[in-house]
Amino acid sequence: EGFRPIFDVAFGPGEETILGADMDSLVLWDIETGDIIRRYSGLSTVPWSYAISPDWKYVLAGSDNNEVVLWDFNTGQELYKHAVHAQTVYSVVFSPDSKTAFSISNDGLLVQWNISEKSLQEWIDWIHTNRYVRPLTCAEKVQFRIESTCQP
Repeated sequence: EGFRPIFDVAFGPGEETILGADMDSLVLWDIETGDIIRRYSGLSTVPWSYAISPDWKYVLAGSDNNEVVLWDFNTGQELYKHAVHAQTVYSVVFSPDSKTAFSISNDGLLVQWNISEKSLQEWIDWIHTNRYVRPLTCAEKVQFRIESTCQP
């Protein structure tokens, strides 16, 4: 890959990798070989700030183009992109339990981002437990040809 300027670097998981910010993405390198392991794409401009969640599941970045992007750390898949109210996101950080992220912008507003960790099966189970299904009216039973005890 051709030369692209790198604006900031930090250790990735352990001491074997480095995460760096370039023109419009984050790049994870293998320290020993210098090979690119993964690129986190989706920003339209230089990331001003970035963080890896303490549980190593997520990468979050903020830019000077009012964007915050969340990626899956292991796949590089973009999970969420949000345009914030201010031009520049100066800093992003995760809570120690990795379930919440925070961003602060050039207007001084601190924004909290809740990160869902439910699996698909957990969401399905929650829906089944918490859903409400109203009884059908007599007219609906007739419409859907459901045997009815309704009196005409």
